[in-house]
Amino acid sequence: MVFPLLVSDIPIFHETLGDKVRYCNQQSVESIGTGLVSLVKEKKSKSSRIIYLTTTAGKKAQTSFPK
Repeated sequence: MVFPLLVSDIPIFHETLGDKVRYCNQQSVESIGTGLVSLVKEKKSKSSRIIYLTTTAGKKAQTSFPK
């Protein structure tokens, strides 16, 4: 993983992001939770910044950078 991103496991993200991010099932709370926990663990080990990216159908992506 290159970027600390957790994104929906949909074809367009695989095409554009490849293996540079983590994927989760956007309809599964367990999958999202597991993905976030893995990002937090990696952040602690690498001191990287986590970027939260959320999207909904028909809307532009919203990105927030936690402090």
